[in-house]
Amino acid sequence: MKDFAPTAGVLDTLCPMHLSLGPDGRIRNIGPTLAKLLSGQAVIGRPLLDVFAVTRPHSVRTLADIERFAGRRLQLRRSQPPGTQFRGVAAPHAGGMILNVSFGISMIDDLRDFDLTSGDFAPTDHAIEMMYLAEDQMTNGVKNVIFPKGKSANDQVAQSVYSPRTEQ
Repeated sequence: MKDFAPTAGVLDTLCPMHLSLGPDGRIRNIGPTLAKLLSGQAVIGRPLLDVFAVTRPHSVRTLADIERFAGRRLQLRRSQPPGTQFRGVAAPHAGGMILNVSFGISMIDDLRDFDLTSGDFAPTDHAIEMMYLAEDQMTNGVKNVIFPKGKSANDQVAQSVYSPRTEQ
């Protein structure tokens, strides 16, 4: 099997929230949706671990650690406010790595906060459908349930999905 070397354009289409890292761990390229999320923050040329903190697995502290966990789920948090959380997976590529990320449990709030639309996601991504499902759950499926003050939309959806619904 021949090596496949996707171009930045291919990655932008298939993985609009990707980061391309050089062998030194510096960010070479980012996908268009991730660029939108990081607007105002110059990230090209910066070390990945200056822009994102890996929160899980806890043992990840260096680029070598990320390479050891290639192909496995990572949890990351943006180092600068608002500290957006992501799930990701890294794969070795062209002497460096490709890191593809997506929103974690805070997806619904993030979609709203960053004014994202279906055009910001890969055509195969279910993020928008999940948002519609969550909104429907909150609007139509969560009746007669009182949520504690300060809970986010994500907390409400999680509560509605994992708690039995009572009919009146």
